[in-house]
Amino acid sequence: MRRAALAVALLIAVGCGVGVGGVSRGSAAAVSTATAGSCSTLRGPETAYVATQGGQLSAIALPGGRREWSVHLPRSFSMPMSVTLAPCAPVGYVLAGSRYKGPAALIRFSLSSGSLGTPVPVGLPGAVSISPNGSTAYVANSGGLEGLPAPTGSTVTPVDLATVRRLRAIGVGGQPGGIAITPNGSTVLVPLTNGSVVPISTVTRRVGRPIRLPSSSLGQTVPGPIAIDPKGDIALVSNLQMDLGTPASVINVINLRTLRSETPVVLGFRGDTAGELVVSPSGTTAFGISVLGVTTIDLTTRTVGPTVPNTYRVDAAALSTSGQTLYICQEFQMSGSELVPIDAATATPGVGIATFPDPVSAMAIGR
Repeated sequence: MRRAALAVALLIAVGCGVGVGGVSRGSAAAVSTATAGSCSTLRGPETAYVATQGGQLSAIALPGGRREWSVHLPRSFSMPMSVTLAPCAPVGYVLAGSRYKGPAALIRFSLSSGSLGTPVPVGLPGAVSISPNGSTAYVANSGGLEGLPAPTGSTVTPVDLATVRRLRAIGVGGQPGGIAITPNGSTVLVPLTNGSVVPISTVTRRVGRPIRLPSSSLGQTVPGPIAIDPKGDIALVSNLQMDLGTPASVINVINLRTLRSETPVVLGFRGDTAGELVVSPSGTTAFGISVLGVTTIDLTTRTVGPTVPNTYRVDAAALSTSGQTLYICQEFQMSGSELVPIDAATATPGVGIATFPDPVSAMAIGR
């Protein structure tokens, strides 16, 4: 798992949205997600869609763990970075790279069968988020996010999902660390590794005034993972680890009504950072995924709870559509991964329900 990247986890609206919490910690994959389970047209069984580092995409029935289907991504784009479900539609999208930090493509897949569409090249890899109305995907062209030699990007590429056609890229003035869309679909938020977050109007596709995040005595402010609460009141932004630098062990908070930063939430351990953020449908609780495990965050009091026991080496996380269960993909037996449920109310881990032959890159949950 590539620790430095974001798994951007954006939980967009809990209305008609994408699969809850579908991103990995190893890429700049945005977890943009509104709950697909609330769509009146989608009433099927709840399913986890899991992509592994080996290029396998699987559908796992929840809560039992039965494997419904498995397919392999095309050899030309076999390195998955994120899985995102289209709002109120029976399809999902995998953002996959051609090679390490090489060009990426958005690949549509059928939720029922796993059949794959033609890859749509989108430039450098990064994060992806889908608008609440399902019309457009926005891909943050991040490139390398570890501070090591690799191509880096400074654009966001929209993709028209009706025609499956790439549109003109939008320059954002810095390297994106993640991406998220507000629940009303009006604004794309793009954390930049220079310490700011820029808003983009989805109507005009113009970039607004950058929102500067506060510097911290606890480490470097390098914005990456981002999640938006379902009410659209706040955005949570964590920090990336760049090369040998120490990320600030805080989660920054942006007031979406004023577009100003507020007092950060301190995680407690110097150098610890949430590589993925997942917000509950109620908007009262968030889960931060770090190398030390899964941590609960009370968004009402903005305080951090204890780390969930035995949740180290987590590669991906996603909430059930009801918000009652957090599912994590946890590395085990040196090379594989296991899908484990956690009671979201009590933060109690359960018994693993499915296994995979290699580590998981990304996951999304929907119906």
